[in-house]
Amino acid sequence: MNTIRSKTSNNFLSAKEKRRNKYRFLLVCQGQLSISAVEHVIESLTPNARRIFRLLIEAFLSNVNTKDYEGMKFVELYEQCKRSFYVNNEQNLRLQLIEFIDHRLIKLCKSTQDGLEIVKLLLAEQDIMKQLLDKLN
Repeated sequence: MNTIRSKTSNNFLSAKEKRRNKYRFLLVCQGQLSISAVEHVIESLTPNARRIFRLLIEAFLSNVNTKDYEGMKFVELYEQCKRSFYVNNEQNLRLQLIEFIDHRLIKLCKSTQDGLEIVKLLLAEQDIMKQLLDKLN
């Protein structure tokens, strides 16, 4: 029996969706995030999303030696973003964070200490964080 093999592609996806899928593939490299993939994601962000990500990295770096630090409290992030006019309500902040969640840069979860919602960076290496902070400045 003869079969015909053809290379199929989904031409119905927008260019943005194709890029997003490519970046998702690049982000997971044997369970770790590569710095170049994260830089691609950062380059595609809006200015306010970059500023929000910078706040998360700065919070991480300032608490890197704190033993009990799990992540930045969502309420604190929201207050800082609202004060700096990056977002005007909580829902807008959550919408901004979706991009980071989709690319596995952050995770929203509950704190084991007080049960409050925290934003946890999934990049744990201090050197990578410093490189990304330099890129965001």
